[in-house]
Amino acid sequence: MRSRLHGRVAFVTGASSGIGRAAALALARAGARVAVSGRDRGRLEHTADAIRDAAGEVLALVADVRDEQAMNQAVEQILHRFGRVDIHIASAGRGGGTGGRLPRAVVQMSASEWDEVIDTNLKGVFLSNRAVLPAMIRQGAGCILNVSSSRGAIHGKPYAAAYCASKHGLMGLTRALAQEVRAHGIRVLAVLPDATDTPLIDGADGTAPNGKMPAGVVADLMVEMIVQAEDALWVDPLIAPFGPSAASAASAPPGRTAAPLQPA
Repeated sequence: MRSRLHGRVAFVTGASSGIGRAAALALARAGARVAVSGRDRGRLEHTADAIRDAAGEVLALVADVRDEQAMNQAVEQILHRFGRVDIHIASAGRGGGTGGRLPRAVVQMSASEWDEVIDTNLKGVFLSNRAVLPAMIRQGAGCILNVSSSRGAIHGKPYAAAYCASKHGLMGLTRALAQEVRAHGIRVLAVLPDATDTPLIDGADGTAPNGKMPAGVVADLMVEMIVQAEDALWVDPLIAPFGPSAASAASAPPGRTAAPLQPA
């Protein structure tokens, strides 16, 4: 397992927790040298320590995906440390509504709440993707993997309009960019996890505990997508929990009872 990505350098955003943290650990276990970024230094160092404990090589970068300069500087530091960047996983994201957890109807949503979700989930992916591209183009190879959402990118979910808009947009960005850089030997892919046991979903949608996947299951799929032969293509794979309550969980509405709406 450790030789599958030996010598490769990966950059993972949103690595402080959830799918991003699991992806960083899975990449390190597969032999990659990993640069991790996030806004919370303490939680980011927790991820970095876990990689070091597994004898992995890691660079921790406190950076906000919404900040253009921060993303460009992060890649500069990665190149200075490792000399290249082969893999980018854009995992930084947030839900919709107040504090990223409580559902919010469009009529009650402020412009600042909308902007916070779109700037993180869509603009942030654009900025991190763009930041790694010059190095990958020079190398003539690379793999970008954007973390989308089955619930956000396939269907519109009530009380999650900003989240759904961001994930629909992420799919358009991914598909357009894939065609732009294919000639440079760069693959741009998306993965669409369903209910996953992460801080983002806790308390947000009423999914039963046995209707959620461990984040590591999603991370393992992403490693498989990255190591796949270059002449094979993963087309928007959706990964969902499988269990007694999984079917109902996947189709359940957000965990709230709709109440009469009053403008904010």
